[in-house]
Amino acid sequence: MSPLFRIINTIIQLHSGDSILPVNGKAKGNNGERILAKILSEYLGGSFVRVPNSGAFIGGKNQTRKDTLSVTQIRSSKGDIIPPDDYPNLVVECKFYKDIAYHSLAVDQNVTLLDTWIKELEYDCDENDFGILCFKTNNRKW
Repeated sequence: MSPLFRIINTIIQLHSGDSILPVNGKAKGNNGERILAKILSEYLGGSFVRVPNSGAFIGGKNQTRKDTLSVTQIRSSKGDIIPPDDYPNLVVECKFYKDIAYHSLAVDQNVTLLDTWIKELEYDCDENDFGILCFKTNNRKW
């Protein structure tokens, strides 16, 4: 990719927040998970870490995997962030997305994307779990 193209892309990003370069969504999500794990570690103490190869290892259609895993294996595969031992029932789902229709929340309209994320979290949680959904949109801080 030419240096001129990168400069033009940077100018577009500075003015509009958008990019004309393709975005690797998986890498973007992984990086967002690492940043969130670091923030949770700093604020709550302990070591929060990203679930290796996260992506519904035991969630969704993969629920049957729980039948052959130990309690520790299940716990370390729920959500996107592995919490420290002090939070054994915490399930953290992390989303890093371009944009979300925040205005729809203010007027009590459904936000399909948010509803989908909440269903994913509910699917990952067992009866005694406490699930939290953390999401970040482009050009906004956690």
